[in-house]
Amino acid sequence: FHDALFSNQSRLGEDFYQETAKTLSLNLKTFNSDRKGEASLQAIQKDLDLAERLALQGTPTFLLQRGNSFEVISLNDLQSGGLRQAQAP
Repeated sequence: FHDALFSNQSRLGEDFYQETAKTLSLNLKTFNSDRKGEASLQAIQKDLDLAERLALQGTPTFLLQRGNSFEVISLNDLQSGGLRQAQAP
């Protein structure tokens, strides 16, 4: 399912979710109750709260844990090797 979401980002929405679930022969009752259930909503809210605390602006976001804190790392840093330099003693 996640492959379909990433491959069709311009089509995201309820119609697409239902269509994809049917195409993948998912149990639609379980699919809908799981994604709209309290556990899912709590997990999403937890992620949103973390993103707000870290002042994240979008995706993808890369985080590097340094001790007890996190540092936001750019994709450019990851690709250019700047991350390795930042970690060198």
